[in-house]
Amino acid sequence: MAAPVLLAGLHVRLLQAGFGQSAGVPATLVGMELSSDGGAGAYFVRECQSDSLQEEPVQRVSPNRVELPPGSVVCLGGLSAGPSRLRPLEGRRATLRGSLPDGRRLLAVEGESAFVRLLPRQLLP
Repeated sequence: MAAPVLLAGLHVRLLQAGFGQSAGVPATLVGMELSSDGGAGAYFVRECQSDSLQEEPVQRVSPNRVELPPGSVVCLGGLSAGPSRLRPLEGRRATLRGSLPDGRRLLAVEGESAFVRLLPRQLLP
C-alpha cells in the first residue's frame, strides 16, 4: 500500500505526553510512515516556534501524539486486523469531528449514520 499524499504543511497539535494530557504545541505534519497492517506507524512533524529564527528539526513521533484538526478529511487504515465490525470501514473516507478523553478520535464516516471512534494510528491524512 503506498503512502497517501499529505496536504503540504497541514497544521496539527503535537501532544507532549499520553492521551489528552496536554494542550499540545502547534506543529506541521511533513510526512508519515505506514505500518505493515496499513495503519500509521509514525508521523513526521516539525514544531512551530514563533520566537525562533531557526527551523526546528523534524521529529518522528507516535500517531498518539499528533492531533489532526477537526474537519480534516482522513482515510481509514489499519482496520483489517481489528474487530470484525470495523473491517468494512477500511479505506473509507471520514471527517474528524473531535477527540475523546481516552485518546480516540470521533469521526463522521461516509455512509455511516452514527459517529465512529477510532485510534489515531487508524487515521491516514
